[in-house]
Amino acid sequence: MSNVLPSFETATTTQQKSCYFVFPGDLNTPTGGYRYDREIIRGLQKHDWKVSLISLEGDYPAPSDSDKKLALDALDAIEASA
Repeated sequence: MSNVLPSFETATTTQQKSCYFVFPGDLNTPTGGYRYDREIIRGLQKHDWKVSLISLEGDYPAPSDSDKKLALDALDAIEASA
């Protein structure tokens, strides 16, 4: 009868964790900040997280109003898909 319901331990270890990583620009840009971001992503993936990457276009770190609107639209799309 052990195959009727999985144990709590089995059920919690087989569920994959996921997250969105939202960042401005190109993640391959050779700067310390983007290097740090890549390390965070690799660390999450190493621990079996599914990481969905979302790159924000625009003039960062000083985005225009239209860049901010695009960023909000991207975040709204995440919420709508959840």
